[in-house]
Amino acid sequence: MMSTSSQLVKSRLLGSYMLLLLTELSADLQFLQWNPHWQCFAWNQNDCRGHAQSALRAMLQDSDIDFVNLIEFDDFSNVTAIPDTYARLQSTCGRDRVDLLYNTSRWRNSSLGGAGQVGCMISEDRPFIVQAFERIDTATEGSSDGLDGVVVIGAHFPHPSRFNESLSDDLVLPLRL
Repeated sequence: MMSTSSQLVKSRLLGSYMLLLLTELSADLQFLQWNPHWQCFAWNQNDCRGHAQSALRAMLQDSDIDFVNLIEFDDFSNVTAIPDTYARLQSTCGRDRVDLLYNTSRWRNSSLGGAGQVGCMISEDRPFIVQAFERIDTATEGSSDGLDGVVVIGAHFPHPSRFNESLSDDLVLPLRL
């Protein structure tokens, strides 16, 4: 059994962050993680839904983002929220949802078998996505970072009180396949 402080440290290391495993550490990649929370869409106070959709589109257009981990972004009815240069993967557990967006001008899903996995970290709660990506422009002049692929994990990690030792194994297991 882990101590509360150990759980808190583990949670802070993993809890709010999209995890990334790089084949090379010198890569220059741009990430966004955002959790506007379900209340924004369910209650929609002061047009929170509209503001969230507009903000997402602006962030994707104004920043050169490779990967986005969206947590509890519950309304994609307005398809203009995502520019055409992004594709979306999704994992849902109960009512909880994670969307992993990626820039299709630079990345594609890996062609290797078993390169993607979705699941729940807790029964019917806390979804995750593990996906290997291949860089599209590796043969392009100016792609000097030498990065051919990445494995990205988008997840909605549990709060510290529900975080347990087996959680990291649940995420690491798909990477071993």
